Amino acid sequence: MDQREAIVAVVRRCERVLVIQRGPAARLPGYWVPLSGKLDPGETQAEALVREVREEVGLKVTPIAKVWESQTEDAAFVLHW
Repeated sequence: MDQREAIVAVVRRCERVLVIQRGPAARLPGYWVPLSGKLDPGETQAEALVREVREEVGLKVTPIAKVWESQTEDAAFVLHW
């Protein structure tokens, strides 16, 4: 099975980290999670991060560093934090 790629945005201001509550139509509705999303074909991790944050909460961000890499529990996605 080919793993797809997704980003997880760790958006910090001072000592706070931005999380959102998943909507009723989302996977795991009601959970509080960091912003995340799939990479589009040909998109870099940084481009996906900027796009997802803008789409989900309307903020303009500048990626600083990749802090972690993991995979989903079912191994379907590689997550770039």
